[in-house]
Amino acid sequence: MFPTPTNVDDRLTEAAAALEAGDLAQRVLAARVYRLPYARLKARVAVQAPRRFNILEQFVLRAAAELSPAPTPAELAGLLGLDVLFVESALRQLEGLQAVARRAGAAAPVALTAQGRQFLAQGQALQPPEHQPLSFIYRAGLEDLRLWLAPAPADADLPVLPGISAEAREHLAAQAQSAVKLPRVIAAAEAAGLRLHLPAEGRLLTAVDQVALDDLSFAAVGVIVVQDAASGQVRLRAYAVETQAADPALQALLDKWLKAGRLKLADFLPPAPEPDEPPAAPAVKPIVTAPALKPVSPPPAATASAPSPAPQALAPKPPAAVATSKPPAAAPVARPAAKPIAPPVVTKPPAATSPSAAADADDADDAGGDMPLEPSAIPPDAGHEYAERYRQYLSLPPAQRPAVPDVELLRAGGAASRSRQLLTATAHTALLLMPRLTPQTAGDALRTDLQTLAAHSVQTVVGWGTADEREDEPAAPTPGVVEALQRLLTPDGLPAAAVWWVGSLYGQDVVLDYTTLVSSVPGAAGEVSTYVITAPDLVTTALEDLEPSFARAARMAWHAAAGAPQQARVALQRCVLTWVAVRRPSEALSHVLKLAAQAAEEEPEAMLVAWEAFTATLLPLARRAAPPAALKALGLADALRRAVPEFLDWSDSLLAPGSSGMPPFVSALHPLLGQAALDDAGLPALLKSLLERWQAARPPGSTAPFAEAFSLPKDPDAARDRLAKKRRY
Repeated sequence: MFPTPTNVDDRLTEAAAALEAGDLAQRVLAARVYRLPYARLKARVAVQAPRRFNILEQFVLRAAAELSPAPTPAELAGLLGLDVLFVESALRQLEGLQAVARRAGAAAPVALTAQGRQFLAQGQALQPPEHQPLSFIYRAGLEDLRLWLAPAPADADLPVLPGISAEAREHLAAQAQSAVKLPRVIAAAEAAGLRLHLPAEGRLLTAVDQVALDDLSFAAVGVIVVQDAASGQVRLRAYAVETQAADPALQALLDKWLKAGRLKLADFLPPAPEPDEPPAAPAVKPIVTAPALKPVSPPPAATASAPSPAPQALAPKPPAAVATSKPPAAAPVARPAAKPIAPPVVTKPPAATSPSAAADADDADDAGGDMPLEPSAIPPDAGHEYAERYRQYLSLPPAQRPAVPDVELLRAGGAASRSRQLLTATAHTALLLMPRLTPQTAGDALRTDLQTLAAHSVQTVVGWGTADEREDEPAAPTPGVVEALQRLLTPDGLPAAAVWWVGSLYGQDVVLDYTTLVSSVPGAAGEVSTYVITAPDLVTTALEDLEPSFARAARMAWHAAAGAPQQARVALQRCVLTWVAVRRPSEALSHVLKLAAQAAEEEPEAMLVAWEAFTATLLPLARRAAPPAALKALGLADALRRAVPEFLDWSDSLLAPGSSGMPPFVSALHPLLGQAALDDAGLPALLKSLLERWQAARPPGSTAPFAEAFSLPKDPDAARDRLAKKRRY
């Protein structure tokens, strides 16, 4: 229901949450997974251990190095006073280590090799090598060679990591094989913790050979785009998908390519929608300021008994530029500094640029890749007021910050828990704006949220549409979506959701109980900032913008439905519930009174429909148990004083009180209305008594339709004096 960030891949949610957890200013704009080509290789390495020379070997090496001419074996034996067999044995060991060499013949002089001179200087020699097979992974572009560890698999529909060219993929095999050199193999073995090259412990990795390509494939890698809400700086963070840990090699590559201009930060954000296509949620526009309204016609809304009439609604229009299907090239609207901060006027992104953007990008931090997003992708006014208010909150020392800011940035890491908290806290009314009603935007997730609200009698009014005129709307709701929403019922059996076309919307914004606004504003290249706003001035401004549109939509629907009230009972209920939801119960009572007059003069059977609409108007207010001050602000007492006497008069002209033509609930409600004190002081008691009578007629847990309490049994005897006509004139 709430326009929360949706550009976070499920495989990176843990990493995204960890990034945001440490700093309120950090928010994840996107966390996406890419394919990175890699080569798997195999090779053979040689591992040798050193050993020290014994006394005889040391003497032979020194004699071969220092005596001139070089001694023969017999001469060495004579110098030592040993049998020549002992000297021959030592010579064979040294020849095997390639430390000495001699020509054929037992009497040939012994010559010291270059390797032997090195061994003599070190006092030790390497034993014959042990060979061991190893597998490696070489990732394209990164030029890092690592011991093989199966990477996270990459689905074929994932995009290739930006910056990896087709040429790099073509030459991957050759580059990978040439990378298998001894220094890099030693580094890879040490990084993997293999105890192959440990000079301090006498183990040396001395050679690599038999290099062969084993496989070419793709690995999944993660890139998270993080923004600092206080400074506006954006940076990239590379992560290993399989562990959700930082990937230093990939991070270094991204930083290098950003600095060189080979990459742009926008490359890692979801693509912006085409200008002539409806924006995909959540690329959204917040509630807009509307000094003028224009009537347009919404689509038909089905009811349980018959299709609802097609009402017309008024679409809010921004004061500076009307939102159309193509982005206007307009400058930001100037606002007087003395006025309170108001929700931004946002159209689809204009083509605006900033002269300092290139310099900002060049001055980005080499180590972290921090830089602003491309200015051409940023709408001039997008999120300015909300973002500025939030930045003011962040600028306070932590000890001075309120526990909950009046403008709070909804971040990816805490979006789910915050959304649940908002749903749970909603007591009676939710006003929801969204551009499209499709299985993606208004599917199971939204229905589940609305059903959660309906379970505790919350009334939801939904507005949709992007065009300024109903006939210009590029796409109607997906078949069945509106019907699915409008089938939801409260425990009283009333419609839990009323859906209207209002137009000029680009996003999913929600107002809860007239105190909380959840608003999304578009940013660079399609990312969205969602704010939870409790600042009274901002919420009030939003309500002043949207409530007239909903009220006008209900008015047009009522006029169409009132022609056949008995066939459009549910549509009439949605109309009065909408007026109550937008704090216009007086308008609901005025239309109910007209329906009663119509019934008395033209269609007597519709009088019970008027009683049904009257109850549907007051029952949600009774459920709220609002304090007297809140009821007074609605003007409900004045509206009842004007409507009730005439309503009862019209009813009595058709329904004799206490007759079988008056259902039990209506019989119980009639005297209550006739005797109640219709003033601000007595209003809470009246609503409480109405609720008690309703619960007596329809106990909690009842599954009977709402209209059943306003219907008469189909019994000929009971129908004889039903609706006895007692005209006033």
